[in-house]
Amino acid sequence: MDVGRRLKLGLLALVALIGATMALTTVAQARTTPDPMLANIPYLAWRGEAVRLVKCAPPSSFPAGYIPSALDAGFTLVDWSGDPHLATPQTVTAAPGFNAAIFDVRGFDGAYCWGMSFISQKAGLAIIKMTVRDGTGGPTILVHDFLVGWMNLNSLVLCNSPSPGPCTGPTTSVVNDVAGAATPNILEANVTGNFPLLQNFNEWGIGHPITLPDGTTAPGLVMPDDWARLASKAASVRGPTSDPVSFWDIHDDTAATEGHAQESPAAICTPRVTTGIDAVDQCSDTGSLALANEAGGFSAIWAFASGNGLSFTPTYGPFDPTRSGNTYLSDGKLDAGDAPMPSARIDFTIAPNSGASTDISGVGTFTKIDKGLCPGQSVLNDGSGEPAAPFGCTNTLYVRTGATTPHHLYAPFYREYLPATLAPADPFSSGIDGGFANNFNGFLNLTGNALANPTGLYDYWDIAEVLRTATAAATNCLFRTVAGVPVFLTTPGTGPQSVATYSDEHGEARTGFLPGTGFFYNNFGILNANLGCDLAGISPLGTANITATARYPYEPVTAQPLTSNTVAKSVASLFVKLIQCFPKGPSAFDHQTAVCVAHAQSVTGAAITGERVCFFSGGEGMFLPAITPITIPNQTTWPAIAILPAPGLNGPNNVCSFTDVNGNTAVEVFESDAETINIAAFFVDEGLMRSVHVTFPITAPTAAVTGPVAASTNGPTAPLAPVTVNTGGTTPTTVDSSHVDTTVKINYRVTLAKLSGNVLKLRLEGPAGNANVLISYLTKSKKVGTLIKAVPANTVVKLRLQVPKGVQKLRLSVMP
Repeated sequence: MDVGRRLKLGLLALVALIGATMALTTVAQARTTPDPMLANIPYLAWRGEAVRLVKCAPPSSFPAGYIPSALDAGFTLVDWSGDPHLATPQTVTAAPGFNAAIFDVRGFDGAYCWGMSFISQKAGLAIIKMTVRDGTGGPTILVHDFLVGWMNLNSLVLCNSPSPGPCTGPTTSVVNDVAGAATPNILEANVTGNFPLLQNFNEWGIGHPITLPDGTTAPGLVMPDDWARLASKAASVRGPTSDPVSFWDIHDDTAATEGHAQESPAAICTPRVTTGIDAVDQCSDTGSLALANEAGGFSAIWAFASGNGLSFTPTYGPFDPTRSGNTYLSDGKLDAGDAPMPSARIDFTIAPNSGASTDISGVGTFTKIDKGLCPGQSVLNDGSGEPAAPFGCTNTLYVRTGATTPHHLYAPFYREYLPATLAPADPFSSGIDGGFANNFNGFLNLTGNALANPTGLYDYWDIAEVLRTATAAATNCLFRTVAGVPVFLTTPGTGPQSVATYSDEHGEARTGFLPGTGFFYNNFGILNANLGCDLAGISPLGTANITATARYPYEPVTAQPLTSNTVAKSVASLFVKLIQCFPKGPSAFDHQTAVCVAHAQSVTGAAITGERVCFFSGGEGMFLPAITPITIPNQTTWPAIAILPAPGLNGPNNVCSFTDVNGNTAVEVFESDAETINIAAFFVDEGLMRSVHVTFPITAPTAAVTGPVAASTNGPTAPLAPVTVNTGGTTPTTVDSSHVDTTVKINYRVTLAKLSGNVLKLRLEGPAGNANVLISYLTKSKKVGTLIKAVPANTVVKLRLQVPKGVQKLRLSVMP
């Protein structure tokens, strides 16, 4: 082994080779709370991060007569599994030479503590030796070995997963959402890291091929998967009869398995199991359950000296041997869940809309998904006081159900200090180090945005920074007219479409997708003369292509970020405008009267209340006086319908009313002759029409017509599924979202239309008889009025109009 190169502070670079693989399974022996500083549990970091190494030793570890201030500590890199020709870890603190380490005395036991920070731009496993001497020329009186693994980003998998625990693989199928859904669909990203085992590290015989950032392969290990494999060869501890591997059991896993074992406090931690594996949860400790912000204590396979036997509060990560009473949560088995994965920056991004005239992608926004309880909550008030999106939270993951359930939180950590050295500790903490960045990003959770927390306490999975925001803009499609003022549908927004989060101690990060109600409505090409957009049959309303990008969290390195697979979203519509007619009752006289119902609901399925709906017939049939409520016999779909009279439109044979709280209104149509009559419902506020042919006498319900009439222009896409009609009845019905009345024929066309002053000269061609003409008054920017006139066909007629001020043009439509 070549040790000819000596670096600052006595850093020695060693070259290492690698060998075969092997696995390690479990540890299940009972023991009292150990001191992790007696072992060499590795620190894990990403490339570009600094790591503060800390060792504390009680006075009893030293020969009598030594004065703490006279002891000098030196830190030396003695072996390195990375490529030494590229770069090796360097010290961060102070000047070269001894006395560069930080030093303090621990308060509760008077232990002497030294610390030193190292940083590496390259990946590898470092063995760093701390040597304590009595002065620069005195004898060596204490030696401690540290292991530090700096990792490459190895893999990043993105899936759509509402369940706790790591997803099994990338989501490859299209995920369906519904417009306006209030509960977010959860996206999960899982990141792994790797480091090479080069040179003489092949003597361990545990390396296997890994892919380096430049695409080449080398022997190495992948974290967290190979944590137990590394422990099987690298673990060491003071004492020849101690079990070094068991010290590396520092966490539990993400499973919700219940049961408590070994020395966890039996009085509050039940049920007891004989597997030797503890659930690591809050048991039934009322004090921990009452603490807000996930600060309570957790069980382990030993009883902590905290009074109740649970860990000291607050139990915030990451694992730190200087804070073992808060963070050393052994569950009795050694596996991938024990690897202290450092937080990677995970950016979730919705690909933006291209701006092309037919592009409907780039919809939806992100919102926070909390790993545990929402800010301010405890187990005792879980479910109340959750803040609203986009920075609210959904706490459906690592939380047992039930507002006051014992064992409520079961997968610590729920919060961490980032960087770890900001955690309060006696005398100072260890782990990931890093100050406020000057000419690079640093840790986004610290500063630079309104979401930052300069204390470093990070609540998994807070949005640390919004990288791109969608801003809603009005489209040309009318949502409805309110008090005479048109309200238009909008594009996606307003909310974050690219966000930065940080992964937890298992390499997991999550965010929530909200489809919203904003879409690129102009791109469907369905705008009509009344500025209405008939969304029946439009499916999907929009799509979203979502990726996650893993970045080296503190500063850039030569390796590039990793981008995940794409998760595709498709957003469905629950839009309905409907007309359906029923017999008034069972008798022959009742069959001379049809009760025709109109229903309006938005893309979210919510009833549109208070909308003005005007019913028309083609010259036949008589509208009966409004009687409220109308109850249709022998059916459960429609409840009693309140009839709320509304002003009629100018024109013959029409009656208008407002929709009730369920989005329903109705009219009774009388016809004693045996004939077929076309009955139409004009949804005035939305500029949309529905019509149905009713054959009298009516003895059975007509089909529910939810789509435009047969002669209308179809939307650009075909429907994918039926739409649920939320009528407010006891039995919601499902109808085809593009059902049309195919018996409707438009037989008239306008052959002359000339306006002179307030007189419109008009001629229609078609079958003998009258046709209804819809006249819309338009200013430069909007519609300001509507008039319906019955016009005889095949003759020139003059209509005297009352044209509102500011009207620049008229639009004429022949109604079916």
